Amino acid sequence: MAVTETPLEAVRSWNNFYSKGQRVEVTRDLGEKEFRKTKSEAFVAESGHAVIFLEGILGYYLLERVKEGYPKAKAEDVKESIIIDYCSDCVSFPDDYDCPDHECPAWKAISILCDIAAREAVREPV
Repeated sequence: MAVTETPLEAVRSWNNFYSKGQRVEVTRDLGEKEFRKTKSEAFVAESGHAVIFLEGILGYYLLERVKEGYPKAKAEDVKESIIIDYCSDCVSFPDDYDCPDHECPAWKAISILCDIAAREAVREPV
């Protein structure tokens, strides 16, 4: 919720962009972040706050603690999924991802993901 938005404006804005079942990142009471799905549209509670129901959380949560979000996928899972779904030639080479046709869409996507992962590894200390 933007600082200048009223709770009703925040609810309308959220509901215009997102629907029930939206994947979100929620900031819990102690500051930890979790990924959940919405169980409802946003609404203004009797308290006057903009709120929303989330899967796995009893009661509603303040909308200001919820934002669109997706957990980061592991590179290996993404590579395997791309190969299985999109490249029949690559399936026979699942361990080394050596595609006989290095121009196929799956191989290109895997190469891009590997480049991104390598850049991210440099930025984040282990």
